[in-house]
Amino acid sequence: YEEHLDVLKGCDLIIEAIAERMDWKLDLYTKIAPFVADHAIVASNTSGLSITKLSEVLPEGIKPRFCGIHFFNPPRYMALVELINTPTTQPVILDQLEAFVTTALGK
Repeated sequence: YEEHLDVLKGCDLIIEAIAERMDWKLDLYTKIAPFVADHAIVASNTSGLSITKLSEVLPEGIKPRFCGIHFFNPPRYMALVELINTPTTQPVILDQLEAFVTTALGK
């Protein structure tokens, strides 16, 4: 999680999907934050941790573009995706993400 972080600057959507450990996720967000493009959506694939708590370590500029995205298992067979907002997530971000997962991913 320390190499090639500059590649993130070209991403429109960044989905974090590491182990369900709050400390690891918060550390990762701190590391990637300087490389997240101003327009990029950042999402966590967590299923058991607080999305709001995860968002607290993010810079103010990223918080409105952060949410949870939970792909139900097995993802290739299950069409269900859950989008989870935080108190600071902009509604338009959820709309954009929903449009993407339905049209591009068939969810």
